[in-house]
Amino acid sequence: MPPASRKDMIPGRGPQQMPAEKQRILTAALVAAALGGSTLSCRTPAAVAPDEARKPALSQLVQPAEAPGGIMVVYPKEEATVAAAATFLIGSCPPGSTLTCQGRPVRLNAQGYFAHVVSLDPGANRFLLVRDGAAARTVTVLRETPPPSVPAGALRFAPDSAQPKEDLGVTAGDLIPLAVRATPGARVEAWLGRRHVPLRQGVPGHKSVFGEAIINLGLDTAYGRTFQRQPEHAPDLYFGFYRVGADDRFRGLTVRYQLTAGRRTVKCLGRARLTTVEQPRPARTVHDDTVVRLGPGQARTTPEPAGVRLLVDGWQGSFMRCLVAPAHHLWIAGQDLSFEEGGPPPACAVRTINVEAEGTGARIVVPLAQRLPYQLEQQLNPGRLVLRIFGATADTDWVSRTPPAVPSELIENVTWRQAADRLYEVTVHLPQHRQWGFSAEYDRTSLVLHVKGPPHLDPAKGPLAGAVICLDPGHGGSETGALGPTGVPESAVNLAIASRLRQRLEADQARVIMTRTSEQENPSLPERVATAVSGGADLLVSVHCNALPDGRDPWVEHGSSSYWYHPQSEELASLLKKQLVAETGLPDFGTSYQNLFLCRPSNLPAVLVEVGFMINPDEYARLISPDFQEQAARALEHGLVRYLGGERPEPEGGRR
Repeated sequence: MPPASRKDMIPGRGPQQMPAEKQRILTAALVAAALGGSTLSCRTPAAVAPDEARKPALSQLVQPAEAPGGIMVVYPKEEATVAAAATFLIGSCPPGSTLTCQGRPVRLNAQGYFAHVVSLDPGANRFLLVRDGAAARTVTVLRETPPPSVPAGALRFAPDSAQPKEDLGVTAGDLIPLAVRATPGARVEAWLGRRHVPLRQGVPGHKSVFGEAIINLGLDTAYGRTFQRQPEHAPDLYFGFYRVGADDRFRGLTVRYQLTAGRRTVKCLGRARLTTVEQPRPARTVHDDTVVRLGPGQARTTPEPAGVRLLVDGWQGSFMRCLVAPAHHLWIAGQDLSFEEGGPPPACAVRTINVEAEGTGARIVVPLAQRLPYQLEQQLNPGRLVLRIFGATADTDWVSRTPPAVPSELIENVTWRQAADRLYEVTVHLPQHRQWGFSAEYDRTSLVLHVKGPPHLDPAKGPLAGAVICLDPGHGGSETGALGPTGVPESAVNLAIASRLRQRLEADQARVIMTRTSEQENPSLPERVATAVSGGADLLVSVHCNALPDGRDPWVEHGSSSYWYHPQSEELASLLKKQLVAETGLPDFGTSYQNLFLCRPSNLPAVLVEVGFMINPDEYARLISPDFQEQAARALEHGLVRYLGGERPEPEGGRR
């Protein structure tokens, strides 16, 4: 299961934890059995006593007999609330049992593990599980219900339904979305001071008052798929918008809504305060790796270092809207900015670009008079790095190369162009088909783009001699990840596979860095990335096992998969996944772009592999087996050898 990040936490992907002491014993047994008592550099957790290390494999240890009725249910938690129209019951019975749910047979595998999909009605759902026609237990699952509609007979507003809900700072030309839920069939108006906006009523189904236009307000997304979380339209919803005029002067204005039916009128106030921004305010970032977004709380773009100057011309809630070029905005959390009083605007000329050798790579230096915001984009076929500097204007006479010369096989050329007003682009042309890492930083006020060269291998000493590989066993400590049908935590399986992989890579003469070496450790996501970058790793591989969100079927969707964020990592992700599929025989669950923290570092190719599914009964039975863990580690080792040897996998989905 992927590590947590802004978009990584998905409802239904965290089967509940078992009691801490029982989980400790099971985890200790898994690690001991997986490592077979060997003296790997991945140390055995302190909780594993010597006699535990001699116990048999976990698949022989864990039985659900002590659970109520001999039926262990690890997911969902009792009275858990689910957003989707269905969920699955994950658990186990003693082998050879029969099991029914609501009188219907439940599919059990040879070990007695099950993953049973059930439909959910809004509100409480109670499922009766019966084993061998006698022993029973009940599982209660709650499905969230949409807020009740305002009935037609009552003249009132739904409480706390007025939008916008967050304070807004706006400028002339901005659109302010307005919405409120109120009695259907009435007349609703919004007043912004003396500005009057009639609101239109939405209706159920695929048509609205706007004719054939379809506006679906009830969609949500989980694990790459969109589902209908709420009805498309609420019959009591009224909406519209107001365009801010040049003569508007709002100072903490609250929108007033008015509902009229016949001669009766009801009013309510929204809670958001509207303020017009007459002059943008200069601000600067206060720390490195400042998160920059393309909308408030939405997709990320290149993070900014400390001291970058911007102009703030609006806000939504806690997010500041930063004007970086004409009609071009970026969004940064207000806590990450410090406002200035006066000073020059964030703008300057670019007069020269310097290309310099740097270890096995190169650096491209753009001297500036102040720190300006920038974006980095990586492109493949042809290979390019595009550096966009906002607020910069070309006065460029030189693109100079400083001795010693940068090898032409690393950088073919460096060019520039003025892409738009106050938007300057530097393009680094890279002739190799594969890129090995990039990053940018400020050295005082000079913007420096680092281009990493390929690792220098010494095949005479070993297939991976000279390579530095960082392995990240996902989760750890109190963060267990997904739980399988008998409650074994994903974190222990991840560690067992990564530890075996480490042993194999070191036998190939690679230098291996581990982000954790015991189940007690749980480094933060930034700490895991920092371990790879500061250790000079050439590759970062995060090892996980998978789960699904509610509304899906673990018997249908399962197998090995891999994930990448930057284009330089796609080939590695694809090759590792294909090797897993070829050597383990698990289904191919695909290679996908995904916004995961462990995939986001640009300094090196970084991927996340999901070996198999913890919640698929058959795959889980294999994942907790030491033999399969060794098989998976061997497959990943072979994939890394092939990748570092220059092998290119066939493109998936028509890419490249």
